[in-house]
Amino acid sequence: MECSSNLLDLLNNGGFFVEEAQSSDELFQKMGKILFDHGYVKDGYLEAIKRREEMYPTGLVTEAFPICMPHVEAEYVEKNAVFMVRLEPPVAFRRMDDPSQTIMSELAFFIIIADKSSHTKAIAGLAKIFMNPETLCKLRAASSHEEVLEIIRNQDCERKPERREEK
Repeated sequence: MECSSNLLDLLNNGGFFVEEAQSSDELFQKMGKILFDHGYVKDGYLEAIKRREEMYPTGLVTEAFPICMPHVEAEYVEKNAVFMVRLEPPVAFRRMDDPSQTIMSELAFFIIIADKSSHTKAIAGLAKIFMNPETLCKLRAASSHEEVLEIIRNQDCERKPERREEK
């Protein structure tokens, strides 16, 4: 089994969007409506994601470009999924490692997961993507949900660390 299979399943359950928003609040409103209308999240999701982002920012600087990964507590989730959103233009998010700094996120990964085990596996799968600039650039250029899934499917995540010869 490839290491990204859990993430692939979550992205398959989710979707891909290109959104125009002037702020994270506007993005959360747009995505919150989509997620609620399609049965992914419960009532209260919008307030919860805004509150969580304020308390625990999700902006992340990667080697390729800035991204973010907004998520909420399990109590607001109806069904597990990950949605990838290309932000056109990029949207300001506070950095998770330094909330006093703002970055302009080009991709948002909305993590909608109800159980801790799946959440941990999804974060691990996303971390592999975030550390691979080539994969991130391909994802940013994707134009369909199917293309996003194919990029994740083809990611070389089974590379094993090189062994050093004992002397």
